[in-house]
Amino acid sequence: MQNISLSELHKQIRMHLECLKVSGIEWLENNSTSLTSAPLIPEQLPLASMAVAQNVVVTSPAPVMPALHSLEKKMLLLQQLKDEVASCVKCSQLAQTRKNTVFGTGKIEPDICFVGEAPGITEDEKGIPFVGEDGLLLDKILKACGLSRDEVYFLNIISCKPPDKRLPLLTEISNCRGFLEKQLALVKPKVICCLGSCAAENLLDTKIPTNKLRGKFYDWKGIQVLCTYHPLYLIRNPEKKKEVWEDMKFLISHLGRSLPTP
Repeated sequence: MQNISLSELHKQIRMHLECLKVSGIEWLENNSTSLTSAPLIPEQLPLASMAVAQNVVVTSPAPVMPALHSLEKKMLLLQQLKDEVASCVKCSQLAQTRKNTVFGTGKIEPDICFVGEAPGITEDEKGIPFVGEDGLLLDKILKACGLSRDEVYFLNIISCKPPDKRLPLLTEISNCRGFLEKQLALVKPKVICCLGSCAAENLLDTKIPTNKLRGKFYDWKGIQVLCTYHPLYLIRNPEKKKEVWEDMKFLISHLGRSLPTP
């Protein structure tokens, strides 16, 4: 057995808090700030805490738990989040009318994550994003870029299909925001590509229309974001396909990739 100094105790507590944060325990965020901003000194501790700190004895060092950063751990945390989404009833109307919740799918830590507005009829039936008519067009766009569905990640601003083909309500977007942000934090794409105005406006918190957002990158919590038109919009307005192709070429070039040879 060995006695641990106050500085070593502080180091082990800080490491433990960081591991818990990676596991998704967010309420520790504010508490951990004080630990990382400055080391604890005896004058800052209550007398009882000083007594404990000065007499702590352990038989082994605190585990660092590097597995928390592994892909396997991320897959586990994503499955837990998916189960939480599946049981969510915050939006009572959507919970009553949906057939399935539609969680994100694809590669973890991809070059690109595509974000749409909401599931459609086919997505609601299958529980998978972008598998309807718009998904088929998106698959063609990916193929033209030399990509496949297995290389990217897909998700929507909300996880349930709104009834009557309406856009998501602000309350529904707010209720689903935590699920969206946790998912993006775990997936950790290099670039987010917002498809359509609903995705772009709500992720970036802007009222600028898609045609004005196109052509440059924006920042969302350290991740670069590019905006373009939604595939459904292209089906209704095929003349816009050329602009989306320009956006995709810009994105592929930015990632240092090459387009396939015709």
